[in-house]
Amino acid sequence: DASFIRIEPVGIDLSPADMTKLGFKKAHKETQPSHTVVNDVSISPEDIMAGTSQTVRRIWRKNEKAGIKYEVSYDPKDIKDFINMIHNVSDRTGMIPYSDKYFKITADSLFPDKDAGLLFAVLDKKRIAAILFYNTGQTMYYAHAASYSEYRKTSPATSLALYSLIFAHEEGCKEYDFCGVAPEGADKSHRWSGFTSFKLAFGGERRNTVGTWELPIKKGTYRLYRLLLKIAS
Repeated sequence: DASFIRIEPVGIDLSPADMTKLGFKKAHKETQPSHTVVNDVSISPEDIMAGTSQTVRRIWRKNEKAGIKYEVSYDPKDIKDFINMIHNVSDRTGMIPYSDKYFKITADSLFPDKDAGLLFAVLDKKRIAAILFYNTGQTMYYAHAASYSEYRKTSPATSLALYSLIFAHEEGCKEYDFCGVAPEGADKSHRWSGFTSFKLAFGGERRNTVGTWELPIKKGTYRLYRLLLKIAS
């Protein structure tokens, strides 16, 4: 009984013209970013590390000396540690994360089959940074990340991101998708400028997708839906 179907083609060579010919309409906004950075993790860990910036490698060595270790968890209960960190980031930056319920459902649904999981940076037995990742077997996705403000000078998020690339390689993935950056050539004032620079420092290549599209099923209802969106905006 759907009024429309929303899709985001990934890994398929389709142009906007192709989507239009298939009867799809461009969505009023992107659900997931259509610009991203993808790393080849089929290469050796040494080559993965060599492809990162000098700053990333320096932080990795510094954090090794500081005693930072890394953990992998597929235990849904551990999502609470990630949620605590993401709230800390929200308090610091004003960003609005997904709801706690969203993260808990993600963990309960996907962690048991290892379709998703958590990576932690640990210092003195305390988890100080985390990445929530998805894994299709072919591609690992850097879906969400957080760290405690008090450890920012240590830069655990940087060394954890490098560890996640190596982990993806060890899991047999071919690619690692950093899940969203600002468009190429975007001004430094772009709200994603900071984490775009962060993600590009790991040596991946930019990729663009065709974005979010909708296929009307009940055309009258769909036209009304788009009209109401236009009025609301």
